[in-house]
Amino acid sequence: MILTTLALTALLPANGRTQAGKYKTLGYRSCGTGQNACHVSDGDWWRSDPHFKTISDLKRKQQRSMQIAQTYGMKAGDYLLGGSRCGDCHGEVVSGRESRAMNTGVSCESCHGPSGPNGAGYFEVHQEGARSKDPLDVSRSGYQKALKVGLVELRKVAIRAGTCVRCHQISEKKLLEAGHPTGEGFDYLGGIKKDISKHWDYAIRPTDIDQAPFAAAVQRKPIPAFTLKITNSPAVSGMRPAVVVRDTVVIYKNRNLPAWLNPNNSTTLESFDPRLSHDAPVDSILQEIKRYIEYVHQCINDNR
Repeated sequence: MILTTLALTALLPANGRTQAGKYKTLGYRSCGTGQNACHVSDGDWWRSDPHFKTISDLKRKQQRSMQIAQTYGMKAGDYLLGGSRCGDCHGEVVSGRESRAMNTGVSCESCHGPSGPNGAGYFEVHQEGARSKDPLDVSRSGYQKALKVGLVELRKVAIRAGTCVRCHQISEKKLLEAGHPTGEGFDYLGGIKKDISKHWDYAIRPTDIDQAPFAAAVQRKPIPAFTLKITNSPAVSGMRPAVVVRDTVVIYKNRNLPAWLNPNNSTTLESFDPRLSHDAPVDSILQEIKRYIEYVHQCINDNR
């Protein structure tokens, strides 16, 4: 097996719906993204943003998604259901529809917090009060009331960074062992500059591109050491497994090697044979290579 010893990582809990028990998600349509109201411009931005495509990405990578899901413990075909672990980060899950398949990617309430039900969440109260000419003025009564009933205060950079890390860095050991990428190396600054800031009503401030809050959030959510599960049997009927170990490689240590490599010992390594699908994305290929390198280093260190 491949042993990784990563140690990186957020402010908020792993589950994307941090207040799911108290407040409910109403769906992007409730925000007026599709009508001539409220957040039409945000809806236009969203449809061109990578977050909109997260469900499409899962479907496009169906073989890998199903394999991770089944290794994690789900039925292979359930990874698109709103109530699945995948739904925590990959798509919009409207409350009450958790048993249905998600058909929309990460949307408004995924980051801003669940807004309902009416009369309890921030959906109604956040509309109160006239907006100031200054887009950074947060004194409006509706905004202040909304913060008390579920609205996430994303204008605070530390909270925003923690919201990103919540899904973009995975620290759940079981999920990592199922083969899910760690998310390490997520381009936070690039995401803010190239994508997220496009739907703000103000220009980027120096504080918005300060990476210190993101680094702090990462440290609060360290990626644990984990063992990648490898199987010689396809996880899903008719599919090839992501990685197969077929034989071993033995490194013999001799006198010509450094002193810390004792010539009287040998180290047995599993061969590297990542049987990824022909259309596997580059990041998946690099991740498998990275894991194997870490495995080799660990084996060497264990035998010093």
